[in-house]
Amino acid sequence: MGRIIKKNRYQLERDGHLYEFDEYLGDLEGLFIVEIEFQSRKDFESFQVPVWLGNVVDVTPESKYKNKYLATKDR
Repeated sequence: MGRIIKKNRYQLERDGHLYEFDEYLGDLEGLFIVEIEFQSRKDFESFQVPVWLGNVVDVTPESKYKNKYLATKDR
């Protein structure tokens, strides 16, 4: 049996991008993930992480950050 994923989602539109911030709660408290929407592959490839976003790591290819994994695995 998995855990229930509890999180707050915040959205911010800035510099032509939509940023979706997930703040995880409960057992996953302290985990924050930001998802950024891009209009094209070219847009993605030319993207520079803004200073205001701080120190981030791209976890796109890592399945351990998907909700399905987070709901079923211990942290």
